Amino acid sequence: MAASRYTNLTYEQLILEQQGTVLTCKLSNPPENTLTPKMEDELIDLLNRLRVDPGIRVLVVTGAAEGYFLKYFELSELDKVINESIDAELPYPGENCPLTTHHEIGNMIETLPQVTIAAINGICGGGAVELSLCFDFRLMATGDPTYTYGSPQTTFAICPGGGAAVRYVRMLGTARALDLLLHGELMTPEVALAHGLVSRLYPKAEFRDRVRQFAHNLAIRAPLGMQAVKRLVRRIPDLPLNHALRMEMIEFGRVAVTEDAKMALAAVMQDPEHFNLEQFSFKSR
Repeated sequence: MAASRYTNLTYEQLILEQQGTVLTCKLSNPPENTLTPKMEDELIDLLNRLRVDPGIRVLVVTGAAEGYFLKYFELSELDKVINESIDAELPYPGENCPLTTHHEIGNMIETLPQVTIAAINGICGGGAVELSLCFDFRLMATGDPTYTYGSPQTTFAICPGGGAAVRYVRMLGTARALDLLLHGELMTPEVALAHGLVSRLYPKAEFRDRVRQFAHNLAIRAPLGMQAVKRLVRRIPDLPLNHALRMEMIEFGRVAVTEDAKMALAAVMQDPEHFNLEQFSFKSR
């Protein structure tokens, strides 16, 4: 695999591999396999680089260790998150209150122009789940009884502090969010999929190849159209109906006049039966 400016970066807990327009980031913290403040700081640096890099179209984040995405947030370093949370004074000050680093990373992932994939190759709990919920897709390996996914904070006399409660409610609704969070349930991949917390399941033996193909299928699409969809899906739930429809109109108007759109639409009108995304080299930004 050819070297890139990402693979030359010297992170301690991130391992980067680039293949074309797909960047894979492996989370590495042996032997604990936990999420740490150091890892979060490195992720912030990486995400800031990606935000201004049109050469990367898909970001895949996975665990470096076999059978682990990440266990949970490193408990010995939980004081940092607690202190950041205490600094947000009560009563709740509204949208301008300072967020924890964990929250900031989640917001950065959600607003990246790239398509983002959490490739969950094993155990994923607590703070690691909160991290994964910010991605566009959560693909999980199945076929091993140790692989679990869930938010067990109430089991340890605390509550979610990195976004799980907020994103569970937005993704699942109040009833299911309360059920899963109050019970602190660690789910099998199949149960997580049934709840809608995981996007796809792939067999353990095929997982990395299936994730690679999944990422490739997204990377070959026109980036401006993909970015427009991300903006729409992320923002319209908070908008009144007519405002949301107008936003969709505006995004459509912006991307429909690009060279990528003109090229693809001309090809499908000329020969719809043989239209194939692989034949294009989309370049619009």
